[in-house]
Amino acid sequence: MKPQILGQKEVFDRKLKEETKEAVEKAVEEERKAVKKEMKMQAEKAEKKAEEVRLAERISLILKKCAKNKPLSVIADELETESEEVLPIYNIITQNPGKTVEAICEMVIYQLYCIATAQLEKFC
Repeated sequence: MKPQILGQKEVFDRKLKEETKEAVEKAVEEERKAVKKEMKMQAEKAEKKAEEVRLAERISLILKKCAKNKPLSVIADELETESEEVLPIYNIITQNPGKTVEAICEMVIYQLYCIATAQLEKFC
């Protein structure tokens, strides 16, 4: 081969190698971002599920205490919390006798959603 053609081939090969390296680095970075985003979503999903489980456990306890006709103040004392914290769940349980823990949990979550939505509307 002529020296000029050989030089052009080396330049082409070097440029191709650089472009390939850049493309691979870009693809790897995009994949890292996608994995990081997915991990964050999974962590948020797990945290939400854990919150729902804690809420269901709390509702179950309050439901059992209501079944024993315990007043709000006694239930709050037994749960070592303030009456104001137990009141929303207590009200839903007493207003909906016979409902399951899951049904009450849905009602509490809906009530919290409504409260949060109303608070957001005040700021907008």
